[in-house]
Amino acid sequence: MKQRPETPREKLQRSFINFVRYVWRYVLGLPKPTRIQEDIARYLESGPTRRAIEALRGIGKSFITCAYVVWCLWRDPQKTVLIVSAGESGAADNANLIKSIIFHEAGDQLWAELRPGRDQRSSTLAFDVGPAKSNKQPSVKCLGITGQLAGNRADILIGDDVENQRNSATEDQRDKLRHATSEFGKIIKPLDTSEIIYLGTPQTEESIYNDPMKSALSCEDTLDMFIEHKAKPTHPSLRLLQKDSLMASIKSHVWTFTTFALAVQELARELPPRVTLRQLLTFALIVEEVSMGRDVTIAEIRKKAGSDKLGEELLGQSIGRSYQLFLKPTKKEPDALGWAYVEENENDRREKFLRLTPEGEEVALKIAKLLKEKP
Repeated sequence: MKQRPETPREKLQRSFINFVRYVWRYVLGLPKPTRIQEDIARYLESGPTRRAIEALRGIGKSFITCAYVVWCLWRDPQKTVLIVSAGESGAADNANLIKSIIFHEAGDQLWAELRPGRDQRSSTLAFDVGPAKSNKQPSVKCLGITGQLAGNRADILIGDDVENQRNSATEDQRDKLRHATSEFGKIIKPLDTSEIIYLGTPQTEESIYNDPMKSALSCEDTLDMFIEHKAKPTHPSLRLLQKDSLMASIKSHVWTFTTFALAVQELARELPPRVTLRQLLTFALIVEEVSMGRDVTIAEIRKKAGSDKLGEELLGQSIGRSYQLFLKPTKKEPDALGWAYVEENENDRREKFLRLTPEGEEVALKIAKLLKEKP
C-alpha cells in the first residue's frame, strides 16, 4: 500500500529544523538559517534534558529557542514553559518573540489554534495557548531573575542571558546569581521529559556559566554544554567579546554582515576567480543606474565611482577592462560573463549606453533578494 505523503503540518511538527526553516523564511523573511543556527536548532531538539548554549549575542539563540517553545507547545499544548531573563525587559522581549510567531499570518493555516481564547490569560508576560486546559501555571510565563521564582512549575525552564555585565561584575553578584538559579531545580517538574535550557554569553572568566551551574541542578544531574566555536570543525573559533574588544562595536550588526556575506558568496559562485573589487564595483554601479531607469555611459560610471583615498580615480584607465568582463565572451575576453551589453544612442552614435542582459538581471535580482531583508 502506498504511503500517504506528509502534510505541511505533519512535516513541521515532526522536525524542529523544518519548523525553524519555515519560521526563518515566512515569519522573518530571511534566507535559510546559517549552519551554526541549524546546529543550535538540532541541539535543542535532540540534546539532553539539561543543556546550555553559549554563543555570542546576535547569533539568534534566543529567537531559535523562542521558536522551540512554540514548536513544543504546538506538539503538546498542555506543557508549561517558564523563561527567566536578567531583567523584566529581557523577559518581555522573549514573550513578544513567542507571540510574534504564534500570531504571525504564516501560522494561520498551521498553528493558529495556539492563539489564546477570550477566557484565557493573554498578558504580556504570562499567557495561555488555545488548547491548554485550566491550570494555575500559564502556558508561557516570563520573569526577571530577581522576580518571584518560587511557586512556579514548568515542563521547560529556560534561563536566557540571566548573567549580564551589570549583575556579574563582582564575585558577590555572581554568588547572588548562583543562589537565584538554584531555584531552577525546584521549579522544574520531576519528569523524565522536563527540560532546563540555559542560553548565555559569558561576561568574565569567572562566569557562572562555567561552573557549569551545578547549583541549578539536582546532584544526579549533569549539564551538557553547546559552545558556539565547538559546534563544527568548519566554524572559526569565536572569542568572547570584552568591553575593550574591537569586535564589541560590530556585534550588534551581525544580520547586516550575514546578508552582506551571503551576497558576496552568491557573486563568488558566479564570477571567475581573478575578478577584482573594482570590477565588482563597475557591475554594481551599472545595476544601480539601470534599476533607476537611467541611460548610463562608460564615462558616467567612471565618474560615479569617484576617487580612492589618494585622490586617484577608482575606475580610471582600467574602466575598459572592468566593464568588458561583463559583456559577451570574445576571443580577447573568453571568460566574459554576458551580464551586460552596449547599445548605441540612436540620436548620437558616438554615445554608448550600458544595458543588462537577462542573465545580468537575474544575478542582480538574486543579490537584491539577499540584501534587502532585515530581521
